[in-house]
Amino acid sequence: MPRPALHSALVRVRPIWQPFSSDWRQVALCSRVRLARNLASRPFPLRASAEELGHIEALLLRRLHAASAFRGGVRGRIDDLEPFEREMLVERRLISPELARGGAGRAFAAAPTHHLAALVNEDDHLRLQAVLPGLDLERAWTMADAALSQVDKGDGFAFDTRLGYLTSSPASVGTGLRASVMLHLPGLALVGQVGQMQQALPHLGCAIRGVFGDGSEAQGDLYQIHNESSFGESEAAILERLGGVVRDVISMEHSARLAAARRERLLLYDRIGRAYGILRCARLLTAEEALGGLSALVFGVQAGILPTVRTDTLNRLLLEVQPGHLQQRSAGRVEPAAREALRAQIVREVLSAATT
Repeated sequence: MPRPALHSALVRVRPIWQPFSSDWRQVALCSRVRLARNLASRPFPLRASAEELGHIEALLLRRLHAASAFRGGVRGRIDDLEPFEREMLVERRLISPELARGGAGRAFAAAPTHHLAALVNEDDHLRLQAVLPGLDLERAWTMADAALSQVDKGDGFAFDTRLGYLTSSPASVGTGLRASVMLHLPGLALVGQVGQMQQALPHLGCAIRGVFGDGSEAQGDLYQIHNESSFGESEAAILERLGGVVRDVISMEHSARLAAARRERLLLYDRIGRAYGILRCARLLTAEEALGGLSALVFGVQAGILPTVRTDTLNRLLLEVQPGHLQQRSAGRVEPAAREALRAQIVREVLSAATT
């Protein structure tokens, strides 16, 4: 896809994992279901040669192009993209940080509305994901499974009658399903309960990670909770168990927000006030500082402390302050040393306009 077409296709589509809401009860931002598959009789990506990866990429991109679920969307080879374009795709949750590193045979495709995306030759030949707003795991699974059936042309995926679908990661062997829900947890972070939750989740067959996947740090009080294994259970059972855990965490977050509003009100006002002051006045802002501050402002809007700031303004800033979108805004010419100044300028101008 030509570069201007990629830019316009990304920018004009509202990200699935938005929006934050002014409703204090909103905790789950989006649900994602990803299915990992490998072509039968083909070497897995980690064992395949560059030539073999190229053949697999060409085959799967043809199938994705023909699939009605992806018709009219965007697709391309990762190595054909500029670094900031890869970052934009990661920031919009269309590809993983691992795929963004590029390499032989790595490619992607996304549906026009970006609710479906396919990753080619990451750790597996194909990872197809569906992302929907809120807590909606079952419907995301149905969409991903339906799209996958359009890509399967009958030559089969690697499958063992005892183990199930074979994947590069032992945690995905079986159904090949990795499901996750992105949560905004400022209440639990404020009262210091995130660490306790992180310790408890593995006992429930789940894990918590940062917003951009395995190994990533939490930014802006955003976390993902996902299933740890896909072996020995049906897809329905995995989704039901994960959904139950997520609903429990949402209940904990509601309790933490109410506790902060009732018993830690001075601490709550201090955090929101500090964040607002920094974002309105800072001349240099790191991405982590900006996301953390915006998270606090969202909490302030939801708690009725910042009634003059609209959540759609904060949603827009949430993307614009991230490195890939920041560079796209300036045609990819912003040097790392200048990004903090530009990020601070954008935040100051938007918040100033929003509160006047």
